[in-house]
Amino acid sequence: MARNKILAAIFILFLIPIFSYAQNPDELTRTGISPDSSFYFFERFGEWARMNFFTFNKEAKTRLKIQYAEKRLAEFEKISAKKNVSLATINK
Repeated sequence: MARNKILAAIFILFLIPIFSYAQNPDELTRTGISPDSSFYFFERFGEWARMNFFTFNKEAKTRLKIQYAEKRLAEFEKISAKKNVSLATINK
């Protein structure tokens, strides 16, 4: 009985990042958890699970990949602004 409760809790924990909310295309992409967080792997795992288990249409997978790429770019911009790093210094 306790084992079932633990398994249910773990299952629910991993499903939380999978759900997404409708976004207004005019507003900037929200970054969510930043890559420097120790819980960032939960976000990446949720994206992977959404892509591989819950998305079956090829076009929908492509749209998700574009959304994730925009999100990674926003995360990069947020972290680079915090650490005062620009793309020009990375390319050198």
